[in-house]
Amino acid sequence: MAQHVVDIARFISPVRAADGRITSPWGAIRSGRKHWGVDIGRRNASGASPSIRAAQAGTVVYRGVSGRLGTPPSNGAAGGGSGYGNVIVIYHGTDALGRHIYSAYGHLASFAVALGANVTQGQNIGVMGNTGGSYGIHLHYTIYRSSGTTKLPLPASGTGSLGFYESSVSIDPGLTAALTP
Repeated sequence: MAQHVVDIARFISPVRAADGRITSPWGAIRSGRKHWGVDIGRRNASGASPSIRAAQAGTVVYRGVSGRLGTPPSNGAAGGGSGYGNVIVIYHGTDALGRHIYSAYGHLASFAVALGANVTQGQNIGVMGNTGGSYGIHLHYTIYRSSGTTKLPLPASGTGSLGFYESSVSIDPGLTAALTP
C-alpha cells in the first residue's frame, strides 16, 4: 500500500472567506523581522469570533500555550504575553520529498479538539482569539515543512517554545486571494 503524500496545494483556508480577511501577509517585515505566517482577522470586527478549521487532515500533535523563539510561554491571557498563546499544531504527514508537514494555528480563544486527535480537513478545531503576543482578535496561521526527514521537535508538556520558524513555507496565493477584501 502506497503512503499518502501531502500536497500543500490541497490545503484549504482555516477560516471561511465569508468570516475572515488577511490582516498581515506571509513574509511581511514587522518590527524588523519577517512574518512567518499569515494573520487572518475577522471580516466583521463587531461579530462573533469565527471557528477555525483544519486546513488538511492530520493528527493534533500540540495543543497548549506556547512561547516563541525561546521565550517563556505566556499565560494565555488576552493581549500581552509572548508568542502564539493558545496554539494547535497538526501533523499532516510527508511531502513527495519525504519532508514532514505541519500546520499551526495561534492566538486561539478556545480549543475544540484534544491532543492526539485525528482531524479531517475542514473540521472545527478552535475559535479565533487574542491570546499570547496578540493585540486584536485574529488567527496566526503557518505551514511548516521540516528541512529533512526528521520530525520537528515539539515540547512533550504541551507548553514551551515551538521554535521552528526557519522551516516555514510560503502560504498558497489562493488563500490570499480568497481572504482579500
